Amino acid sequence: MMQANGTEPQNLIGTWQYHLDYVRKSDNFKDNQKEQILKGLSKLREFFSDEWLKEEIKSGYYHHPLVSYMSNYAPWSQLKLVDFANRLDSISNVPRFEKLLESLKNPEQYGGAESESDSLYKLKTAGFNLELYPNIGVGKRKADIKATIENNSYFFEITTLQPSLKEIAVSHTFNSLTFPYTFMDHDEIIVQCKIYKALAEPRIKELKNKIEQAITQVRQNKEFVYIGEPGIIDYLIVHKKMEAKLDTLLSKFGMKKEISGPGFLVDDVRRLEAKFWDEVKQLPKDRPSIIVIYANLIYFSEDAGSFYSGLAYEIEDTVFAHDNLVMGIIIGNEAGFRDGGTTIENPSYLFVKTYLNDLMSESTLIVKNRYSRFAILPTNENIVAAYIRAPKP
Repeated sequence: MMQANGTEPQNLIGTWQYHLDYVRKSDNFKDNQKEQILKGLSKLREFFSDEWLKEEIKSGYYHHPLVSYMSNYAPWSQLKLVDFANRLDSISNVPRFEKLLESLKNPEQYGGAESESDSLYKLKTAGFNLELYPNIGVGKRKADIKATIENNSYFFEITTLQPSLKEIAVSHTFNSLTFPYTFMDHDEIIVQCKIYKALAEPRIKELKNKIEQAITQVRQNKEFVYIGEPGIIDYLIVHKKMEAKLDTLLSKFGMKKEISGPGFLVDDVRRLEAKFWDEVKQLPKDRPSIIVIYANLIYFSEDAGSFYSGLAYEIEDTVFAHDNLVMGIIIGNEAGFRDGGTTIENPSYLFVKTYLNDLMSESTLIVKNRYSRFAILPTNENIVAAYIRAPKP
């Protein structure tokens, strides 16, 4: 695919060195953030080589999540890469780590493998001895992790809540109409946009053509172009020489400073329940077991504690139904400024919201199974501690 300025996609992001140089020169980051990001990205480069990056960029910008994070120069996105790099460095000596790394390099397997790496880091930091992909003693079935502490061993299934068809459609629409156009600040182009709903492929192609033609026009006349269809899209492309008039232009077209996509509503409770029933089949029925679901859930309230408390009420009996399950854990990450965090605890569940860095928080809901035959194991609290107190990598 050729962009409006005639350059090939891989030239926009380039090599690891290009990316490091861009971060070094960028004004997007505070000095302490920049130092942290450069150090973390250099470490990540040791696991994901220059050749790997070159091949992934050839296959398409959003094909691999790491390339997506790299291409987003917002501080939260770069800091997420730093946390990931430090985590990999910490767990790289766990047996069978190379198999995990192979999965991380595969865009189709990355989501599940990334979640496994996070749980490995949490458990290792808490003092557990770890084994990746252990046999559970039933045929060839394997769990994801076996974690042992004080002679007690636990089997873990680590999974992600995959996007619904609606989420996939929304994501495809948003990515197609914003990338790489919204990352052209260094190319004298400023883009602000609001996309209101998921669109069919013919309409996406039609709008992409309009956007690329508009970008060419703005480069030539050094002014602006607005693309608008009521209920479909508001798209403003402005040359940097007109940046002082950006607020006035946004107001003129009824827009605000944002790059946002359509909202959508999904029944995540039912999807989580189905995930628990599916994953428990992979675990031994006679050994203490845990299911961890990584899910960036959508809720229409700023009060994460209230949302997750309601979620615990909805799913607790799904956890109680399996006497081999010691607990069920749900983890989600969110972007947002640090606000002090949240802790809610009652006999059935524990909810903790902590911050991974200045811009990213982690919400963890632990539903404890008081009906489990393994509920009295004293080391159960070591697992709780691992998932809510693991320090930042």
